[in-house]
Amino acid sequence: MAMTERVVVLMSNEQKATVSRLAAAEQLSLSGFMRREALGYNVQLSALLNELTASTTQTAAALDRTLDRLDESERRRPTIEAAARARAITEFSVLDPELFAQITR
Repeated sequence: MAMTERVVVLMSNEQKATVSRLAAAEQLSLSGFMRREALGYNVQLSALLNELTASTTQTAAALDRTLDRLDESERRRPTIEAAARARAITEFSVLDPELFAQITR
């Protein structure tokens, strides 16, 4: 049998009742609950941290993809604007050919 030590924790009756309710809600003995809490092992917290880590990784990847698309869009912007300008000149020069002839010189 492993050696064990006894640890006495002083608390009020109200505190003990609260801790007892919390332990019972998780189907743990009072000692098991106190041990788990004292050692910082919390299954729910661990699961939440794992989920947070995974979602943070996914969010960072999505952000990187978005930034890459924005960079690509910025690189293409002058070409897109030039094409739009050329289309506008072609389309609107029909309305006033002399005006657009002056603008394009």
